[in-house]
Amino acid sequence: MHRGISCLFTILLVFGLIEISEPPTAQKLYSTLYHDDIVSDLQHQYALTSEDNIEVIGAWGKATLRILIVPIEDERFTSWAGRAIDMWKRAIETFTTLYSYEYLSRLELVKLVQGVNGTSGDIVIQYVPSLGERICGVTYVNGYNGEIRRATVQLSLECINDREEYALVVGMHEFGHALGLGHTPNSKDLMYEYLVLGSRPSTLNLYALAVIYSWMDAGYFKRPPDSVSLPSEIQYLQLISSNGEPVRLRVRIYLQLGSSEVLYQTITITAGQSITLNVNPLVNGERIGWERYVFTGWSVKGSGQIISTNSSIIVKPTGHVDYVAIYDVEYRVLIENSLDHSIDSWFRRGVKIMINASEISYLSDDVRLVFVEWRGTINTTSRVFEVVVDKPVNILAVYRKEFLVEVLTDYGEPEGVGWWPMGTRVNITVDPKYVYLGYDTRLALKGFNGTLTTPQPLISVVLTGPLHLKALWIRQFLVTVNSVEGELFETSWVEEGAAMTISIPPEVVWDNRTKSVFAGWLDPQLGRTLTLVIKVTQPVVMTAVYEKYYLVEVESSIKIDATSSWVKRGDAYEFTVPELVELGDGLRVVFLGSSEGEAGGGKLRVLADGPKTVILYWREEASIVLKLPIEGGERVSWVPVNQVLYLETPSIITLGEDEALEFVRWTGTVESPSMMITLTVNRSLTLTAEYRKLYKIVFTTGPKPLDVILTLKDELGGIYRFPSGEYIWLPAGSLSILSADWLGRDVKNETQVYISGPGAYKVGLLVDEVDVKVLDVFGLPAPFYEVSALRPDGVKESVNISDQGGVAKLDTVSPAAGEVRARWMVFESTAELIAGEAKVRVPISLYTILLASLVSIAVSAVVADRRWRISASASSPSPKQEA
Repeated sequence: MHRGISCLFTILLVFGLIEISEPPTAQKLYSTLYHDDIVSDLQHQYALTSEDNIEVIGAWGKATLRILIVPIEDERFTSWAGRAIDMWKRAIETFTTLYSYEYLSRLELVKLVQGVNGTSGDIVIQYVPSLGERICGVTYVNGYNGEIRRATVQLSLECINDREEYALVVGMHEFGHALGLGHTPNSKDLMYEYLVLGSRPSTLNLYALAVIYSWMDAGYFKRPPDSVSLPSEIQYLQLISSNGEPVRLRVRIYLQLGSSEVLYQTITITAGQSITLNVNPLVNGERIGWERYVFTGWSVKGSGQIISTNSSIIVKPTGHVDYVAIYDVEYRVLIENSLDHSIDSWFRRGVKIMINASEISYLSDDVRLVFVEWRGTINTTSRVFEVVVDKPVNILAVYRKEFLVEVLTDYGEPEGVGWWPMGTRVNITVDPKYVYLGYDTRLALKGFNGTLTTPQPLISVVLTGPLHLKALWIRQFLVTVNSVEGELFETSWVEEGAAMTISIPPEVVWDNRTKSVFAGWLDPQLGRTLTLVIKVTQPVVMTAVYEKYYLVEVESSIKIDATSSWVKRGDAYEFTVPELVELGDGLRVVFLGSSEGEAGGGKLRVLADGPKTVILYWREEASIVLKLPIEGGERVSWVPVNQVLYLETPSIITLGEDEALEFVRWTGTVESPSMMITLTVNRSLTLTAEYRKLYKIVFTTGPKPLDVILTLKDELGGIYRFPSGEYIWLPAGSLSILSADWLGRDVKNETQVYISGPGAYKVGLLVDEVDVKVLDVFGLPAPFYEVSALRPDGVKESVNISDQGGVAKLDTVSPAAGEVRARWMVFESTAELIAGEAKVRVPISLYTILLASLVSIAVSAVVADRRWRISASASSPSPKQEA
């Protein structure tokens, strides 16, 4: 912290050091402590910010500065203040050693202790109990026009609080102000405005002193600048360690091997010390013997400049520095060529080299070597090519050995001649192999002689060396063996003077079902010998005589005593053909004719005027047996197989007036209930038409004859519905009585009826006679009432009139009748019919009327008599009557 006041031409600058910063982030940075060892120092020295500049207060105008330390009771504080000054001295020495600002070394700092060896000084350092506001130190600077005349440093005992490191850092910071340095924004620097524990004078601080005290080099004072920035060539670092010794510099050596860079060595030295950098001029690559690295020079990492091309140099580092030993990659190039110059050398990466091989090299007139390819790390068939060396090259020129094949001939053109690779299979011949001279004479290639001898006109050989051959030719004559009809048996070229065996077949079978049978030679002197031996001295033609035979083939679906046969041209072939052949199981075949020849008398005669196929035609027939239930009803007939047959039989066959037969079904091979059937005949058939007896009958009913409708069902499920008393045809046998309908009710009393012949059959019914008594209210018989038996649906079953005794006889009453009704005039009553009996109460009857009439008459008489008596009394009054 600093405060400034102006008084005339004197400027008073006050600088203070605050222990705890106001910004929270700054407080955090100050908490970092660095230990007094090399690694920690190096780490601290590398903790840079991008703000390597510092403010300038001014500069002293003299080279010797007297520093007076005001002691306190605790002598340690005096020692700590002295050590802070000594660290600045050591920092100046180290800086001038590294960067050659020798004039700065002439700045002499003289330490004095008040009461010991001095009473006054240019710079006074004193301890005070407290500076308040957590301020650790304050420096008061007096000067004019940039020149410092006097400085007073106050150090806060409250801030230091008996801590040596605090005393050293605060003392060095405030003494820096006294030398003319202001604050820097670098938060790791000693001259940062807040307390930075572990900090020591840096190259930034010393370079600023070198700038503001450059007047010492010029010889006269000049106003310093307001601020100073650290140049790029000077590395920021703290110049002394925590114990006051010169800083240890880190020197790293890297090997740049082609495109890769590896750390080779790390060295730490005292600032100002010189070291020797030494590396191997050659370094083997991963592929030893094929890849290596060649030293080209030293460079400071990041500079891009070569500082030396010697592999061993002496350097004096001025700061932490990285040296790079630069190597170029070289690859071994091995080119093996048995014909041309071989190469085995090292080439730098990226170098272009031209590779060339001879195309052909003759080892002799008939042996040579021909370039094939380059083989190895580069495979190519190009004889000449350019390669950019970007890897090891190891290639071999591959040649193939070739041999000359030569053929001399008087005729034609040789084939397979020329240069051929060793091991190749070569086919050698002459084209054409035959030279025709005319008149069935020619010259033929017989073989070769020379390097090898062979009787073959075509040589197939695997070359192991050159070949020189001569073609051999012979004369041949054409020998032809044929027949009179132009059939060619043999045609051969035979060497002149050679014996030839001629053999012809006894017969020749042609594909067209024709054959020729040997009959002799056209030249009768040769006889009938099949094999002859002749000596060929000229073209020969020999003709054989053959007779023609034709194949007559017989095709029949039925086996007969006739086979296919060879027949001489013009002859006839005759064989037996039966008119009928029994096959069994009701089947037979009938001969119909043939495709060839003439038939007659059971024989077939075919003329052999060419190959013949005689097809015999047959018709297959099956027996059909039909059986009917009448005299002479069985009939047998033959029908062609696969013919469609329609059969129909009558549904009724009348046997008499009251007897008949009714069709039921077909049985046998085929079963069907239909009278008319359609069959496809493919086997023997036996069919029986089954019938059943019908009788003409009539049904009556009992116990009372009634007109009912009968419904019957036969054994085959047939239904018959008819009225009783009428004639009807019914099948014999047992029939079920389904119903006997009388007035809409089933009154049957039987369930079966058996028909055994024509006539009348009686069916029992469930009907009875019922006597109904009709009585009036007085229990008197009620005659002349109409009495009827009624069903629940109102149907009347039986009706009668009650007699004088009030009884009505109902002769046909079924169980369905549930009540009886009595009706007379407007009077009607009903009663329940129970167990065949009934009594009906009616309101009135003739007897009731008669009784009522008698009563009425009696009453009328009584009334009339009374009226008369009353009348008589009225005409002759009496005292009694008056009373």
